[in-house]
Amino acid sequence: MPLLPASTDYTHRDFDALRARLVALVKSVFPDWTDFDVASFGNVLLEMYAFVGDVLGSYQDNLARESRLSTATQRRNVIALARMLGYRLHGAQAATAEVELRLAQPPAAAVTFPAGTVVRTQEVTEAVRFQLLSSVTIPADATPPRILAVVEHSKTHTQLFDARGLANFEARLDFAPYLDGSARVSTAQGAFSEVDTFVNSRASNAHFLVSVDQGDKATVRFGTGTNGLPPAGTVAVVYKTGGGAAGNVDAGRLVVVEGSFRDAHGYAVQVSVHNHAPASGGADRQTVASAKLLAPESLRALTRTVAREDFEINARRLPGVYPSGEGCAEGPC
Repeated sequence: MPLLPASTDYTHRDFDALRARLVALVKSVFPDWTDFDVASFGNVLLEMYAFVGDVLGSYQDNLARESRLSTATQRRNVIALARMLGYRLHGAQAATAEVELRLAQPPAAAVTFPAGTVVRTQEVTEAVRFQLLSSVTIPADATPPRILAVVEHSKTHTQLFDARGLANFEARLDFAPYLDGSARVSTAQGAFSEVDTFVNSRASNAHFLVSVDQGDKATVRFGTGTNGLPPAGTVAVVYKTGGGAAGNVDAGRLVVVEGSFRDAHGYAVQVSVHNHAPASGGADRQTVASAKLLAPESLRALTRTVAREDFEINARRLPGVYPSGEGCAEGPC
């Protein structure tokens, strides 16, 4: 009896190959069965087995392909495999621009534009929307009646969750695409701060971490009580969505201010807006091809940057910097 099994070719698992092998097996068991071309019940059954084997083989091939970073094609699998290397795919980055808010005439009282005021392009459908990052005020009798403000290609959301102090509490955010680093979490226990891992968190540390799935939706996860403090009571999560290269609009395109405004005395004012310079800083989320290249490279330059290749690796980690070979249409070359 041989110690090793006979060599098996696992690549011959398509329908035709499986049918041929089944025909050969049937001939060795039933030598009188010679007509394999007629539509008999036996041949239908034989081809059904070959079809099921073809489908199962396809599933096995897909699982094998998606279990390796170099061959995976689905974003969720690339995210999971890269996480095993300590590498996290970056999401979209939001563009920013400086705009000038101008009143039709000097106001009799101060006019305040609150944070979150929407400024957008002229298009009625699929307009590119920006929001004020902080409130600005045009004082009374200002001449000229204008002020500069910074806007961002994003939208702010607030969600409330009920936590009971249980370990590993998770809060799934409803809106996408999530902007990395934008989450602000507060509870009755105070404000929580974001960390990359709970490894160094103590039981009293108010920490949370954020994981982003293939659909750019984020989940906020809290500690176990041993590593990281579990939240209790109402958890308020304020975060932003948006971003992408589409936010890099040209100068003069931000011309619409949404909403109506009044001065401190309650009188309506007429507002116009204009961006004298183009918006910049917007970048699309990291591609699967980029992650498959950079995730293994990240193990080389963990804490130090010494050689030229280390500088290149760390530079390519930044959003908007793409590996050679990817099209410059996605960002700067």
